[in-house]
Amino acid sequence: MTGLTEVFALVVTHAAGQQVLGIVSGICPRAAEVS
Repeated sequence: MTGLTEVFALVVTHAAGQQVLGIVSGICPRAAEVS
């Protein structure tokens, strides 16, 4: 079950990262370009 948990955590982390990146790029386009 460890493998399944790791995959689920990876997917959630990736989705959260994409969401945060979208919010940041929406609020601060310059910050998104720099990073």
